[in-house]
Amino acid sequence: ITVRKQAEAELLQKHEDLQTVHEELATTEEELRTSFDDLIESQRQTQESERRLAAIIDFLPDATLVIDEDGCVIAWNRAIEKMTGVPKAEMLGRGGYAYAVPFHGEARPVLVDYILRPDGIADCPYDVRVIDGEIFEAEVDLAYPGGREASLMIRASPLYDQGGRRTGAIEIIRDITESTVMKREIECHVAELSRQANRLAAVNKKLNLMNSITRHDALNQLMILLANLSFAREAGDGQDISMYLSRMKDAADRIGRQIEFTRDYAGLGVQTPEWQRISDVIRSAAPDGLPIEDESGDLAVYADPMLTRAFANLMDNTMRHGESASRVRVRHWLEGSGGLVLVWEDDGIGVPPEEKELIFRRGFGKNTGLGLFLIREILEITGITITETGEHGKGARFEMRVPDGMYRV
Repeated sequence: ITVRKQAEAELLQKHEDLQTVHEELATTEEELRTSFDDLIESQRQTQESERRLAAIIDFLPDATLVIDEDGCVIAWNRAIEKMTGVPKAEMLGRGGYAYAVPFHGEARPVLVDYILRPDGIADCPYDVRVIDGEIFEAEVDLAYPGGREASLMIRASPLYDQGGRRTGAIEIIRDITESTVMKREIECHVAELSRQANRLAAVNKKLNLMNSITRHDALNQLMILLANLSFAREAGDGQDISMYLSRMKDAADRIGRQIEFTRDYAGLGVQTPEWQRISDVIRSAAPDGLPIEDESGDLAVYADPMLTRAFANLMDNTMRHGESASRVRVRHWLEGSGGLVLVWEDDGIGVPPEEKELIFRRGFGKNTGLGLFLIREILEITGITITETGEHGKGARFEMRVPDGMYRV
């Protein structure tokens, strides 16, 4: 009996254990069912979110494509279909840079691919701007979407899931052809307006200078001429008036040279600069001047057609102010910066150190003070500068620096 009761007790305990296990299993089953329902709902919500996202991408006004981590297309919206002429059905699921073909005519990495491998951005053929460390932006000219030329603004960025894991990349493409063309047209108009403004400024400068010469310089000489004419008339019989006549002639000569300068200055910059062989210019400019040792060879410079007048004024300056000058030497050498130095030097008395810059100012000097001023104005039209670098007492040396691209040797 004892054994039987013990067996019944054990059986009862096992039944209770089984009942407990059954209840635990039922609870676990309910929890699993709840978790499964939650998972199904989560999947449904995820799918709904993906559907909404896909719909949003599909109806974005800008052409958009999305690739996964393997570089396969998972989104190809309506705008990019219209831009490229390639339907979504032909592009979804494709990899191997197939999405580049409609734009570049070949399978090759585009901006979105460098999101997946940013370490290769240095090899990107675009001029890329990096925004916030992970967004790439670039402008691409002359791409060929749909067989036409275009300018495109492209922006690519990574895509992440809710856990922060990167799942792919998205590229948005905007056609900015019209705005680019408009921008270039505006830049051209601005450049043209700037050129016109510069021309007007140059014309105004000429008018002011010629007005100054006409109203001030020439009027002063006319007053000197008339004053000496009055003195000559008032002279008594037998009185020597040669001094008055000499002053009158000097004043008349200065007026003539001033008028000649205004004629030359008015023509400055009117004609297009041209290539001119220095040897030919020298022969035309100073046929009756001092002997010239011409070492310029085949050197030609791009300058205003009045370059001959500049060299004529250099010879006139040498003959008027060189005093003991007996010859002129013309030579040149190349500079390390790519420019060229053309030198006009004589063996006269030279220029005092304190006057080396003053001689190029209008009105400075013993004559009209216009010759060297005009030379600098002529040369500056094509960026040529001139300075006096000679040693006083040994001769004047005028160095003309010609920019790179403005000379031929």
